[in-house]
Amino acid sequence: MEQLGKELIDLGLNVLWIFVSSNNILNKKSFQSSRPTNLMSRKDLYIITKDGAALFDYTIGEFKQVDAVLVSGFLSAVNSFATKMGWPEGVSYIRSGALECRIWPGKDVYVAFIIETTLNATHYTEHLVEDLARTISERFEAKFPLEIAKAVDGKFCKGGVFSNFREDVNEILADFKNETYQLYQKVVLIESMYAHVPQKWCVPLIERLGSGELDVTGEFHDIRKRYPQMKKAIAKVNRDQAPVWELFGIPLYSPE
Repeated sequence: MEQLGKELIDLGLNVLWIFVSSNNILNKKSFQSSRPTNLMSRKDLYIITKDGAALFDYTIGEFKQVDAVLVSGFLSAVNSFATKMGWPEGVSYIRSGALECRIWPGKDVYVAFIIETTLNATHYTEHLVEDLARTISERFEAKFPLEIAKAVDGKFCKGGVFSNFREDVNEILADFKNETYQLYQKVVLIESMYAHVPQKWCVPLIERLGSGELDVTGEFHDIRKRYPQMKKAIAKVNRDQAPVWELFGIPLYSPE
């Protein structure tokens, strides 16, 4: 296991060196390429040890996933390269064409999302993706401490030992879907106020959402009739944050 990990990292470093040499685009916070590629499917989740051993992979949706061993070797190599360059926080963001990879370090593992679109997350939504990755990392490390320790030590782990974590991921995504749907409505109402819809119509609905109510879109119709500028606010939120809403499966309110 240890030798395999070293070989994967060496291979990944060689690939990384070629990639960086040809594009000259690596920095402390991001690794971006202007060249599009279809090597990785969208909305893929990977959990790997910091030495590059693939532990768990999961596809959100119907897209075929790339081999987890290849992905884990490459991502481990990227962060190994960053460490050698003296970047203590490693690399947290990689983009190549329409592909985006976000990486979060746990205690013993990395959680990586590979998404075939640019999230364009703003201050409204950036924390959602980070919180999702952190929650998945914490749940995984709490559920499999002994198995992770074996993998970190280079010992053999029985195949499929992590496979039941798919149920945990589905549960976490369901929890985040509700939170994200509430946030979506709040952002629509905030943008509506920027569009000069009076606060007296928007603030009470934001407070209801903050108190735990899941859906206040039933009130949007009357506000939109009184203040047509709300249509533009809804369209803007739907358009600008579309990849985030799609990631969490959020039903969007029609501006018309």
